[in-house]
Amino acid sequence: MKLDENIINILKTDEPSIQELRKTAKNLNIRLRRSMKKRDILKEIKKKLLELDTQGLLENKSSNNKKTERKNTKKMYLEPKELKKTYKKNKLEILPVNYEWIYIFWDFDEKTKKLLNNDKIKNNVILRFCDENDFRIFETHINISNMNNYYFNLNDSNKNYYARIGYLKDDGIFKEIMKSKNIFIPSKNPSIKENEEWFNIKKQKIISKPVKLNTYIKPIEEIKGNSFGNYSLSS
Repeated sequence: MKLDENIINILKTDEPSIQELRKTAKNLNIRLRRSMKKRDILKEIKKKLLELDTQGLLENKSSNNKKTERKNTKKMYLEPKELKKTYKKNKLEILPVNYEWIYIFWDFDEKTKKLLNNDKIKNNVILRFCDENDFRIFETHINISNMNNYYFNLNDSNKNYYARIGYLKDDGIFKEIMKSKNIFIPSKNPSIKENEEWFNIKKQKIISKPVKLNTYIKPIEEIKGNSFGNYSLSS
């Protein structure tokens, strides 16, 4: 016999109605007297359920469902699927790691991969990393047969950056294949505002006030170098 949700809910309820108890007792084939009160009917129902459970004739439907869910969840974790090494689509993504590093990864479709593997081009495939106004451009040669990502070290923060992949033609001109979207790298120093903003709850509006001089904290800048003098930051 299956113990359905209705019976479970009735037993969990502190104040089941006498009609619910009589209906449950009828489903369990329990004979009741008209003069029996709620507590007597409930006592008979529990007695019957205990009897069925002792005989192994009681099946808790909700418990079985939970066991099935646990089994399915366990199965999901035991059979992880590996990510594909390539989706055969042109894609160039640039992601911020922190204010000093940027992560770039890429993928190619078959046509682009065939082009970049050409003997005249494969040694001149370039990954470029630029700030928003192209004031500074950094680049590195990449081998597309064994590389699909790269970390760039930043010389400056609080700017927008983007990446480009292409190759150098015979005349030395860069031929672009893909360009990433722009990303913003936040400043490594706290933002210093001339005005501070407060929200007035009574007036329900923002109030702007000049920053008091005695609350201004001058930032301390870190200069990288060695005992032989400052060195150039690598790109």
